[in-house]
Amino acid sequence: MVAISSEALIMGASLSRIQAFVLSDQDPKMLIQSRPDIAAILDKSLIGCMVLFSCLEQEIAKVSKLAGGQDALNWKAKARVVWKHETFQDLLNGMRGQQVALSVLLQLLQMFVEDSCAYDWRNR
Repeated sequence: MVAISSEALIMGASLSRIQAFVLSDQDPKMLIQSRPDIAAILDKSLIGCMVLFSCLEQEIAKVSKLAGGQDALNWKAKARVVWKHETFQDLLNGMRGQQVALSVLLQLLQMFVEDSCAYDWRNR
């Protein structure tokens, strides 16, 4: 569970960086119009994150329900976590894959900004 928590924090930071780019002075419409491939990657990455976090939320809710609102897990909840280890491992692997996709997307966005800045500088 610690690895899932850490991966969620890292994904959150990446998503915040993407949000900052989209809300920055750069024109997102220009990016989407000039590079529909980046728009498709952004769309699929965000949908993938949403689906992954939805599945994670459902699994954690099932375990939390067994805990009965207590901070510590009872033996039934602990057994369920162990029994669901493969499910949580699959979710963790999915999160790692999404993080790689978000990192590549951030690199693409940064390259786009650098290319547009270089283009503006050359045309002055």
